[in-house]
Amino acid sequence: MLNFKERAEKKKILSKQFLGGFLIILSLGIVFTAIQMFRETAWQQTAATVSKATIEEPSDSEKNYRLFLTYSYQIAGKRYTARSCKSQSADKAHLEAEIKDLYQPGAQLNVYFDPSEPENSSVNKSSSPLALAYLVLAGLAGSRGIRLIKLKYKPKDEIPPEDY
Repeated sequence: MLNFKERAEKKKILSKQFLGGFLIILSLGIVFTAIQMFRETAWQQTAATVSKATIEEPSDSEKNYRLFLTYSYQIAGKRYTARSCKSQSADKAHLEAEIKDLYQPGAQLNVYFDPSEPENSSVNKSSSPLALAYLVLAGLAGSRGIRLIKLKYKPKDEIPPEDY
């Protein structure tokens, strides 16, 4: 039977194993994001027309306002409409000035689209170095998670009583 100290040690190891599982799941999500970013680096550029620009208020957990653009573009004779976040800032006036100067309805801008699925587009292109950094982060989180999961409870050896 385990004494109080041994039970506490076993519970501590179980919580570390749980954290390890969480880190592994997190690293898989990061890998998925990095793969998507690598795919987006191959997206092609095309001209689009802004139909609407809106600023979203920050939520309770965020500090920045976000500027979203609704735009339309044409690929192989088919017209697509999309909405994408162009930028964010803690200064709402800065984003309002951006809209006034650059993103009035009818303004032209370059967007990036997935050649295999032209309905997928973005006003910002992903970068390979950032995707590579995500993969490094995923590797670190995953390896740490595996090490934590492998932890095992090892009871302390008791010294047998001496016979006199």
